[in-house]
Amino acid sequence: MRSMRTAVLVLFFATLLAGQPGSIDGTVVDQTSSKALAGVHVRLYIGAVPQMAKEAYGAITDADGHFSVAAMQPGTYTVELTRAGFFIPAAEIVVHRGEHIGGRQLAMLPLIPVSGRVVNQLGDPVPDTYVQALPPVTPEGRIVGPFGSTVTDQQGQYCLYLTPGKYYVMAGSAYRGPRFYVAAIRQDGTPEPAYAATYYPSALDAESASSVEAKAGGEVAGLEIRMRTTTARSNLTVSGTVTGIPAGGTAFVGYWWGDSPGKQETGGTVTVGADGHFSWAHLSTGYVRMLAQCSSSEGELQSDLVEIHLEAQEVSGLQLVLTPAGAVAGRVTIAGGDSPVVVGKLKVWLAPTESGFLLKQASSVVDRDGAFRIAGVTPGRFEVRVDGLPENGYIQSILLDGVSSDGNLDLSRGTRGSQLKIVIGLNGAQISGELHDSDGGPLLSQRAHVYLEPESGKAGPNQPFARIDGGHYVMNGVPPGKYRLFAADYSKVNPETRPVFLKAAETVDVLAGGRVVRNLKMLEAPNANPKQ
Repeated sequence: MRSMRTAVLVLFFATLLAGQPGSIDGTVVDQTSSKALAGVHVRLYIGAVPQMAKEAYGAITDADGHFSVAAMQPGTYTVELTRAGFFIPAAEIVVHRGEHIGGRQLAMLPLIPVSGRVVNQLGDPVPDTYVQALPPVTPEGRIVGPFGSTVTDQQGQYCLYLTPGKYYVMAGSAYRGPRFYVAAIRQDGTPEPAYAATYYPSALDAESASSVEAKAGGEVAGLEIRMRTTTARSNLTVSGTVTGIPAGGTAFVGYWWGDSPGKQETGGTVTVGADGHFSWAHLSTGYVRMLAQCSSSEGELQSDLVEIHLEAQEVSGLQLVLTPAGAVAGRVTIAGGDSPVVVGKLKVWLAPTESGFLLKQASSVVDRDGAFRIAGVTPGRFEVRVDGLPENGYIQSILLDGVSSDGNLDLSRGTRGSQLKIVIGLNGAQISGELHDSDGGPLLSQRAHVYLEPESGKAGPNQPFARIDGGHYVMNGVPPGKYRLFAADYSKVNPETRPVFLKAAETVDVLAGGRVVRNLKMLEAPNANPKQ
């Protein structure tokens, strides 16, 4: 009887505690001097951005930099501190049910004004020029702040607000793509002057530049950047003809420009004239990839991909021939046999894995024989996805033109005649369980994610995704194998922290058709601050 009474009391007090709100008090200081900051607006909200906050609380620090917030709902709060002349990096505070966090110290970085003007070789102001601060090195934790770039005014003046440290100040963006203006006619045959990216005081690279030190409590003024001109031509023209345009069809040429092969940075389109001619001017030296496209009643048409190197001479006489747009055909089969499979309504997708206005998603429904044909595929790199799989179905293997693939296809050279074979396994496993906060309590994070990585380190074409509902997660279609399993705030997982998370992850052996139940605690980020 006594043990039952004790259990009831424990349950009663646990329930009472679970219903209690949390609270926090602490101070805000200057990170460089550790001095208390008064008049700081402290805002704590649950959510990734203030506009989507579920709960928000605020306070103003007093003369001693102290603040206090009570009656807080449990959750993971984003910290926002506001005071003129200061900046705070991203920070979070987790408040548990019935918890009081006392003596929490929040630090702000002072912002130092760095100002000057940008002029040309004659000393005249250069307006509308992009200016930015660049750290000489970028050690982990170095933060430039939100005001580390700006544009000069009509007098060529600029003002940056930087956190303490050493910087290079550079004027002029690296953009050297198409210039959308009418070029001047120059009788002497010289190109129009163009400014190169110039480091303070007048250097073409960081090695020859002078660094600037922004010190807390100080100000840096009078930095004059004298722009250098570039000898690279920026008035080159590319022209040619598109053939095969059907009656009533309108064609355009899309292009992607960059200053080195395979690293195109900017792009655009130019409409093809009724006679098939196209031309665009004011290009800089570099590398251009292009293809012609056309939509008509006859379907999607496109040319082969053409890549050219723009040097000192313009390029003319290009011939782009329209033919039926690139297509990827293939077949979906069941693992262990050659018979086709149609489970529900299968659809095969090719999703771009690189940015570019020429790239777009393309898909095809799988027919009763397991065949599909994805039309209108532009050259690029894509990921294979399959919609409509059964609950524990998964992509077992992918072959492109008979060669095994991890599901990432390189079709940058075109898709003429490409054949894709997708084998579906139907004996995938399920992993499920409860998700808890790092202390074992109820899940509070709004950014919880469950990660599953093969111990071999080689991910196959199937990437299971965990559905999270409250404090419960379910992951279906997991291929048999050995994995590392963990849960964490997705904003804290990156290439640097991932190995640390994996070291703390659980090992899971997954059998074909198995049902694995693993309850998980959220792992703390490797650089997370301990609770105060």
